[in-house]
Amino acid sequence: ALHTASQKGFCRIVELLLHHGAHTNVIDKEGYTPLLQAAFRQQNDVALRLLEVGCDVHLTDRHGKGALHYAACNGSRRSVNLMEALIQHGVHPDVADKNGCTALVHAMRGD
Repeated sequence: ALHTASQKGFCRIVELLLHHGAHTNVIDKEGYTPLLQAAFRQQNDVALRLLEVGCDVHLTDRHGKGALHYAACNGSRRSVNLMEALIQHGVHPDVADKNGCTALVHAMRGD
């Protein structure tokens, strides 16, 4: 449920689920955490809330992409705010995915 709410940007539902003990680092069948879902779908308010409650910012999907990689692909000012928050929470900007691409490479390519 937290994955779906994160993906769709349902902040109130995310809050409710967190209040009732939803685990922020559960990986779904596709290999995504709620943070990865939120970053991938540009649900930055949800992603920022997940950071506030202490989700693991270092988890990646099966391709080695983390939340910073996905936020970098989006290219909006709000995504820059999320990228700054991820870096402040300990994500290193030079971490590469399984294809050797950093967040900067994804930002330049827009993928």
